[in-house]
Amino acid sequence: MSYWQTLSRREALRRMSVLAATLTMSPNTVQAQTDPWSNTPVPSVDAPGYGTDPILNQPEISPWPRILSQPQLNQVAQLADLICPGSITAGVPDVLNEWLSAPYPDQTQDRALILPGLAWLESTNLDRLPRLIEQIDQGKTDSPELRFLARLRILITGAYFSSPEGTKELGYVGNRPIAGDYPGPSDLAMSHLEELLKALDLEL
Repeated sequence: MSYWQTLSRREALRRMSVLAATLTMSPNTVQAQTDPWSNTPVPSVDAPGYGTDPILNQPEISPWPRILSQPQLNQVAQLADLICPGSITAGVPDVLNEWLSAPYPDQTQDRALILPGLAWLESTNLDRLPRLIEQIDQGKTDSPELRFLARLRILITGAYFSSPEGTKELGYVGNRPIAGDYPGPSDLAMSHLEELLKALDLEL
């Protein structure tokens, strides 16, 4: 499988900012110095970032280069579509390319974890992945492989469910204007509220 960019640079950068907001409350995963793949070369990004006055109408003038190679993008695309089917058409690999290329602290930490992880994937049996994912679901992150997969899954799901395709799948419609008087909550919403209040021994 060969992945090719599906999002414009402007859209990928915009979606990266949405991903950053989505992950605000998510714990950051950092690679330990004792990890067996810590010697895997990780390119540094010598770029200033956007600063306080970005040129929003010229997104092609980005303050950092995108660092993922074509084989790495292919890996990310394959894993993304495995974890969240539809990620490729939603442009998730492009968003993660921007994320892992940015010079900010969180992205720098993720780059030190994810890029060696992609190198590890080249030499591992992919049949192991379901078992490793199962261990992550059980709360285990005591190996570099598990930390890598756990963080990558967070990034993939965050990028997917903050995309138009992902928000549609969630059923989120956003703020919409209401013509006329506010109709109030639906019967289903009121029933749910009453059940919650009853469980808390409260009343409307």
